[in-house]
Amino acid sequence: MSEQHRQLCGQSVAGRYLLGNYLGGTDHSAVFATEIIHARTQRVAIKLIPANGIVIGRQLSRWKALYAISHPNLLKILDYGKCDLNGAPYLYIVMEHADEDLADILPQRALNAEETRFMMEPVIETLAFLHEQNLVHTRLHPGNILATGDQIKLSSDSISPKGEGIGFPVRMEGFSPPEWSAGPANSAEDIWSLGATVIATLTQNVPTFAENGQLKLGAEVPEPFASIVRDSLKKDPAQRITIIGIRAKLNPSSAPPAAKPTVEAAKERAKIDPVTVPVSKVSPPAIAERRRPIPEVRPIQPSADKKSYLLPSYVLPIMAAVVVVILLFALPRLFRQKSDAAPVETRTNSASAEKPAAPKTTPTPKTAVSTPKKSPSSEPTLTETSQPAAAAITPPEKAASKPSEGHAARGEVLDQVLPDVSDKARATIRGTVRISVRAHVNPGGTVDSAELDSPAGSQYFSDQAVKAAKRWQFSAPEVAGRSVESDWLLRFEFTTSATNVQATQVSP
Repeated sequence: MSEQHRQLCGQSVAGRYLLGNYLGGTDHSAVFATEIIHARTQRVAIKLIPANGIVIGRQLSRWKALYAISHPNLLKILDYGKCDLNGAPYLYIVMEHADEDLADILPQRALNAEETRFMMEPVIETLAFLHEQNLVHTRLHPGNILATGDQIKLSSDSISPKGEGIGFPVRMEGFSPPEWSAGPANSAEDIWSLGATVIATLTQNVPTFAENGQLKLGAEVPEPFASIVRDSLKKDPAQRITIIGIRAKLNPSSAPPAAKPTVEAAKERAKIDPVTVPVSKVSPPAIAERRRPIPEVRPIQPSADKKSYLLPSYVLPIMAAVVVVILLFALPRLFRQKSDAAPVETRTNSASAEKPAAPKTTPTPKTAVSTPKKSPSSEPTLTETSQPAAAAITPPEKAASKPSEGHAARGEVLDQVLPDVSDKARATIRGTVRISVRAHVNPGGTVDSAELDSPAGSQYFSDQAVKAAKRWQFSAPEVAGRSVESDWLLRFEFTTSATNVQATQVSP
């Protein structure tokens, strides 16, 4: 750790984050362990990036857009902003805390083929996802491949839109492609960086080239990795392998089978360009229908010399008489069966009428209290209610139901700070002083702003309530798997003996 990084330890960033242990970094950035002030145990990491040479507004806008990006192998962004430390401008970004990164392991040992495959599979799937979104990682190297538990994740802070200028114009020696510059981002750059990372993973060294430009590979780079890096480290970006090609080389069984020629494809190949070949004036011959013709049905005409197949005239009256006899015997049986079944139906209906279904009613607070009551405390209590009071008597199975996809998962109160009210001021209270404060919470869970929701009679108690509300900490609600901003209504109640507060999430 450099002396500059050592001096930053223990400092506060934007009044929200205390810089803890130095976790690692480069000449371009430094990563520290941190904690969210006033929050209960929530492990996060903060990266500090010198703002010199960076288009600050553009970079902050990109980080804001990345809130909408959700992928299990991308490190989740929790907060971001700009700050001044020791008189120098910095950008900061708060992300999930990772246990380690690949750059921590390689100085100690190289990975074997099985470990390298395990690392590459989630990396190439994540790059495929980014490239499909017209995004480029731009800074793929071992320090940005991290492990959280048993899951491999890529850093998110350097992602740039394809075709636009990259966010951090600092070259990564050994991992940036030959055409690298501060110009537009290109997905071919990620391919080169991936090939260089594979070599570093297996050999602990960056790629080296002979005088004729040929890549030098030793026996420690076996197949299929040798083939992948040769095709990835081509100097011409247009000749480099694609993510699909890398996936097929790494797992040949995952390559899609060659499509069999279909009738439609054959027809497409048989088509003749109508522009280059004149249309023939001779009409094409009509194609005879291959189905057998339906034979014409002709009525049979009785003849004098052949036996007639018509029914005798006396058969129809006999058949009608038989049907009448059957009905006379069958109808009484049907009526008897119906009369036998009628009482059963009547009894069933009457039973259901005598015993109507009990209407669903919301249990009253008296009947809902089935859990042991907590012993009363003489100290002032702080009421946490991130849900409305009516939700407390909702049947458990409804309360536990999972919100449908696309709906907001409600946030929670993590840390609450009571107003600092002096005994002298509390002695002036007659009855109850009620103050309502509206707090605007950022996706990181800290309060950006707090103001009175409605005018209050006491300026002193209003100031104390607003000051306390700004120090609250929340777990941000999530929409489609990402943290979003929220608004909370904090209702403070001051009495001569206690201060109570009720918190309600009002948006989203």
